[in-house]
Amino acid sequence: MASPTSNLSPDVDRGHLPSHYEPRGRCGHCNALIDGKVFMWGGHCGAAGIPDDHRNVIDIYDPASQRWSQQKTSGPSPPGLIGAACVGISPYMYIFAGVDTDANEYCNTIHQLDTRSLVWKEVKAVNPLEAPMKQAGARMVSYSTSLLVTMGGYGHLPDTPQPRADYVADTRKGCEGQGWTNELGVFNLTTRTWSWPSTTGSQPPPCQDHCLTRVDQSRAIVYGGWQLGKSVPNFIYILDMHSWVWDTVTGGAPGQPWPVARAGHTAVSLHEADSGATDPALLVMWGEDDKDDILSDYTLNAQQWRKMMLPDSLRGRVYHTTTILHTDDTHKQLVAYGGLDEEPEDDDPDKAVPLADTTVVEIDSSGPSGDWVVIDIIPSSQLGHPREKDSLPSHVQLTLEEEMRHL
Repeated sequence: MASPTSNLSPDVDRGHLPSHYEPRGRCGHCNALIDGKVFMWGGHCGAAGIPDDHRNVIDIYDPASQRWSQQKTSGPSPPGLIGAACVGISPYMYIFAGVDTDANEYCNTIHQLDTRSLVWKEVKAVNPLEAPMKQAGARMVSYSTSLLVTMGGYGHLPDTPQPRADYVADTRKGCEGQGWTNELGVFNLTTRTWSWPSTTGSQPPPCQDHCLTRVDQSRAIVYGGWQLGKSVPNFIYILDMHSWVWDTVTGGAPGQPWPVARAGHTAVSLHEADSGATDPALLVMWGEDDKDDILSDYTLNAQQWRKMMLPDSLRGRVYHTTTILHTDDTHKQLVAYGGLDEEPEDDDPDKAVPLADTTVVEIDSSGPSGDWVVIDIIPSSQLGHPREKDSLPSHVQLTLEEEMRHL
């Protein structure tokens, strides 16, 4: 697919791009919501290759204008461009691990971007030998304002395994010394030290490309992921980061729907992490299953799983990002960017054609049933322009009409 930046001349001032700027298509990138804006880092551009300036710019989406801009950064940027984990703690964006495309190596460093000055710096651990293994495909959340919690990933198996972690070796040819882990590492930003909490309960298996999503002030949910070429069991693992206790939900009641196992998906909490809500509401989007089929469903877990109805035009993706914007308790915007909507030839990432596409999906739960329904979909071509809401597909419209009849 066309990438707007591929046609820009080298002397373009990327700090003042035209208002219609759209980031280069990518997959395996990461983003964080900081002070109301989405900051996006890295990613694999497939057949287009890695842009020369990829390490020296940051893409920023402003929901108020529905526009992207690209800004220059300075300082030592993260080596991990693909499969890095990130989280925002205002005013900073933190990047952990990923694939160093310059060295063709995995890494396990932490870098911090000051989103006010756009200056990077490495946050060097005082005990680097205690860091998680060098990897990509891990996930990370924050706990309080000083702790970064990482889990899982694929990379170089450590010479000295962590006693509380499990590892699965990759037996494929050419992958000697590599594999998956369920390492649970905690980095203290104040003391700059890594630690390994002693947890109880059944922890997730070693995996990559799962989700790790904070759902309230102290809990995070792990769901999905894969190892050895197939998805891990699609259980729900809930981690209490105050007590370091894992709670596992292995399946629903007879007849209750349960989503297909998947990896490369995204998941967001419909409650703000600090809202005080006690019942998790996790929305899982897209991904791919064991057959390498890209899934096109939105599946909500709020006490039980159920699918949200979506128009056929909203195609599924894998290795994308999704950010949730909390307008109020009953109205949310989901901003999805990039990813793949079809598998590359021969599973070769260098032959992939990532999407250069932003899609905003509005969902609402103000109807009598309290169920979340899609009320609008805004494609890239309409972002930033005055518009009337399109007529939604009949199967979505019928749901809204049913809601209205109960008013």
